[in-house]
Amino acid sequence: MVNVNIKIKYVVAVGLLAAFFLLSKNHVLAQNEPKFIFSWKATNYVPADFQGKILPSKTSFVEVGFDLVDGNKIVDLSRNEITWHLNNNFLRIGIGLKTTSFQAQPSGQTVRITVSDYKGRDLIYNASIPTTNPDLVIDAKTVSRDLKLGSYLLTALPYYFNAANLSEINLNWLINGQAPAQQISPDIISLDLSSQGTPQETDFPISVSARNTLNQLEMASRKINFTVR
Repeated sequence: MVNVNIKIKYVVAVGLLAAFFLLSKNHVLAQNEPKFIFSWKATNYVPADFQGKILPSKTSFVEVGFDLVDGNKIVDLSRNEITWHLNNNFLRIGIGLKTTSFQAQPSGQTVRITVSDYKGRDLIYNASIPTTNPDLVIDAKTVSRDLKLGSYLLTALPYYFNAANLSEINLNWLINGQAPAQQISPDIISLDLSSQGTPQETDFPISVSARNTLNQLEMASRKINFTVR
């Protein structure tokens, strides 16, 4: 008579070996799968020293592209048909078409890429690109809103406007509801609190608004309440 415990252990061991083999095989297959290297770039305005990802705002042009990597090598897709969809709508199709562009949608966009007949099958890749609103920041070169007596430079920093440069963005400053006395450039004003007669323990707001001269509906504003200590 066969020992039941030995038989059970044998079955369990065989099952574990089979599971390990399947997992190892799937892991190798996953490693060998072709990979999409996707990139995108929005063409709108940000300050020159901005080091983050430039997000598109509504109607910004977005340039997208990709490479396909297989076996640690970039694949030549010059003979493959490539189809692009934007938010499930057909965008463009072409042989070797690895780059394209479109206008950003208000609620964001999903890009779908289909590479036809690659080693006998179609490859599909999906990517999401967010859409943001134009923004405006006041840089006062200080971490506190409590200002001591002295002089300060304040800079307006517009982000994500559909403009080629700062000259296409109209900036309007107000200090305590009035135009600044010293404006160095459209984006920089000087705040002079050096006089001993400057009232202390006084709150005063500084605000700036920005409007795209090429699109009056594209605007942003920012307001900071400072206190003289």
